[in-house]
Amino acid sequence: RTVIKNLQQQYLDHGIARWAVIDKLTNECIGWAGLRFHQQLNIHTAIYELGYRLKQQHWGKGFATEASQAILQYGFETLNQKTIYAITDPENTNSIHVLMKLGFQFVEQFDFDEELTNWYELKSTSNTFDLIDL
Repeated sequence: RTVIKNLQQQYLDHGIARWAVIDKLTNECIGWAGLRFHQQLNIHTAIYELGYRLKQQHWGKGFATEASQAILQYGFETLNQKTIYAITDPENTNSIHVLMKLGFQFVEQFDFDEELTNWYELKSTSNTFDLIDL
């Protein structure tokens, strides 16, 4: 209940949330993706972070990439963000691949909740972005 209340408040305060990711063929909810506003994360303040979580049986099928494209477009075009950030475990090669494909740049590693974490950023150079062919 607390998590849902926090997500609802994010939407009211910042116009963003974590959205359900639905498989168009089966209509199954296979996870979530979205933006989250952080007042403070790493050394940055007032930022938007891309995030996604999918059921393991749906990894590697392009769902995270497709959902993230729509979310990034929303963040850049509707929220007028100049930069969107992402974090991931340094050993999560699948997530790193998605971020690289979307054009995110690795910036640094930092300590997040006592765990080493990769920090990425994607700057808006225009209102659209292209997938990098990996």
